[in-house]
Amino acid sequence: MHAVVDAYGYPVYFMIREGQRNDINYAIPLLDHVNPNGSNVLADHGYDCNKLIDYIYAHGGEPTIPSRKGAKFERHCDWWRNTLRGILPTNNKKSLP
Repeated sequence: MHAVVDAYGYPVYFMIREGQRNDINYAIPLLDHVNPNGSNVLADHGYDCNKLIDYIYAHGGEPTIPSRKGAKFERHCDWWRNTLRGILPTNNKKSLP
């Protein structure tokens, strides 16, 4: 399951897809269903992709995505804000109503 959640961790939009593909393949299709304008888009380093970063900036959002380990260029990341990603409730651990 791939989901976009709001600031409180509540799902705004989600997709169920096969598990054999990388998560990065679903990032832009998910963001197409929400408006990231003025929002911080939080994700882990697995989503470090120039195409996704450019998409977020082009739609008025601010990516809070750390660079992958061993990246050629280390991108600035608000680490305090990125830690919030870990305390939001995850919806894949419980069944949906």
